[in-house]
Amino acid sequence: MSTTAVIAVAAAVVVILVLGGFLFMAGRVLAELNRQLGAVIAAVGTVAAETEPVDAAVESINRDVGSVQALLSTLSERDPGANGTPAEPPDPAQFPPHGRQES
Repeated sequence: MSTTAVIAVAAAVVVILVLGGFLFMAGRVLAELNRQLGAVIAAVGTVAAETEPVDAAVESINRDVGSVQALLSTLSERDPGANGTPAEPPDPAQFPPHGRQES
């Protein structure tokens, strides 16, 4: 084999080794990136799941606040009486039931 052929084969082997090393390192970087993106996606999924029922909870709180406000306004309008005894409690039937409404 001539010297030129040996140099060409050696150069080809070096190029193949360099490209193999490059591909190996790129694979490691991509694997790490995949792991980190998986963790981020899992965290986003957790946040989405935790914040999903906010609308229903806010509506429930608003209904409860409305009931309490109506009760307090009814109690503040009543006269405790001449002898200082407390007023009669309001009729519970005039207020909506507590908790979630079935649709």
